[in-house]
Amino acid sequence: MENSAGNPLFTVDPSGNAVATSSMTVPVVIQPRAAQIYSSGTVTINAAAGDSVITLTASSSTPATITGPAADQVLRITWIQNSTGGWTYSWPANCHFAGASAPSDTAASTRTTVTFRYDASASAWYELDRAVAVG
Repeated sequence: MENSAGNPLFTVDPSGNAVATSSMTVPVVIQPRAAQIYSSGTVTINAAAGDSVITLTASSSTPATITGPAADQVLRITWIQNSTGGWTYSWPANCHFAGASAPSDTAASTRTTVTFRYDASASAWYELDRAVAVG
């Protein structure tokens, strides 16, 4: 995407983040990088691989971990129950939730999504919003 002078409006740094290089007068929508994981036991979420992670549950999982975070990164994690449902999952230990209560839904064919922001000084992810048992 370029401005009227033909100069790029943004570039992508080595970490995959958009960096503004020019002022703009029209809104720009930047689609998040997405990663998909199929859950069958231990779930490792690589934050450097995507800003949105969809985890398809086909069995119960052990506590998840998040690797590769960047300071102030926003990360959306979605757990999707298959048509059988009943699968349990555990959020990473360094995720902090509103009301100190992590969402957990096991109904068949539903999804639970939480959006976090990473605080590098605390090495922790803090909830920004959630949608539980959508389906």
